[in-house]
Amino acid sequence: MALTVLRGIGGEWRRGNVLTVLGRALFGIGQSGRAVVCWQEALGIFECLGAPEADGVRALLAPATAA
Repeated sequence: MALTVLRGIGGEWRRGNVLTVLGRALFGIGQSGRAVVCWQEALGIFECLGAPEADGVRALLAPATAA
């Protein structure tokens, strides 16, 4: 719900940040597949925005997708 609201008010950077944090939480409880989905979406957002956070999300994705 919160992600939908952020999308509706133009909070794409915040949405990317929420997805990154959510992915970390999911990864921490062993749900790596769901974490990767969150991180991939966050990466797409940050790349579209040209945000430097994209590099951090790429770093999170590298070991998660290699496993």
